[in-house]
Amino acid sequence: MEGVLKFLLNDSPYSRYLKKRFDFVLFPMVNVDGVIYGNFRCDINGNDMNRRWRQPHKIFQGAIVQLRRKLETLQSDQGFEFFFDLHGHSKKLNTFCYSCIKD
Repeated sequence: MEGVLKFLLNDSPYSRYLKKRFDFVLFPMVNVDGVIYGNFRCDINGNDMNRRWRQPHKIFQGAIVQLRRKLETLQSDQGFEFFFDLHGHSKKLNTFCYSCIKD
């Protein structure tokens, strides 16, 4: 995410081109409570947030519930083409990117 932010905030011709044509909405960290304890994908309860995406519990995965609500609002208000889930990983390759249009 840090690289995405640096790229979008710089004044290169590539970032200017993209910013003129697209709106970017960034959620820098959804898994704050898990990251505090050294988890990449699991929240403080030990639940893999990616595996809870389709049916999050409103108490235990409140961050997912709120993020889904925001994405649904963005989709209904102005629409979006895709979103990326960027996160660290414990393997040598340390960034994964998933694009999703709809569940």
